[in-house]
This record gives sequence, C-alpha cells and structure tokens, in this order.
Amino acid sequence: PIRNHCFHTFAEENDRLAYMNQAKHDFQAFIEHRSNELVKGGILVLSIPSLDDQGIDRMSNYFDQLYICARSFFTEQELTSLTIPLYLRSLSECLDHDLFQRCSLK
Repeated sequence: PIRNHCFHTFAEENDRLAYMNQAKHDFQAFIEHRSNELVKGGILVLSIPSLDDQGIDRMSNYFDQLYICARSFFTEQELTSLTIPLYLRSLSECLDHDLFQRCSLK
C-alpha cells in the first residue's frame, strides 16, 4: 500500500522507491514469461502508460482527484487499502537491454 495517497507519483519517497522496485520486478517477470510464450519470429507489442521525455505524466491529476473524492467516502482503513496498481515508467525503464538479451528478444 501507498501511505497518504492511492497513486505512486504522490507517495512519499520510500513508498515511491518500493513501488518502483516492485514495478521493475513485475516488468522483468512479465517479459520473461512472454518471451517463453512467443514462437520463433513472433512479435510482442506493448502499449505501456508512461512518462513523457520531461518525466511528466498526464494521468496523475486524474488519480489525485479520485483520491480527494475517496477521502469523502472512505474510512481511514479503507483509504489505506486504496492503491492504483499502475506504475508509469520512463522510456529507460521500458528499455532493459540486458533483460531483452537474456530473454532472446530484439
């Protein structure tokens, strides 16, 4: 869970780092599993919500407004359980050449 918000971009630094590390682990596992499923010569196309070249996202405001509304209706315990399981990666986080090579992907 992310303390004091529901979306990682508004989290405290320790929570953001933990979320980033979990997202990296999840991405690696996803790529490894998909590489095992691909037939030789197959193509994997990913559409990944991400940050722009300046590190800015266009989705955070939506999730901030969602959290503000949720505070009006949810108890503190319910807010603690409210986390948006989406991590916005930078392009460099999506391009893990060592991972791609290990999984025989180009």
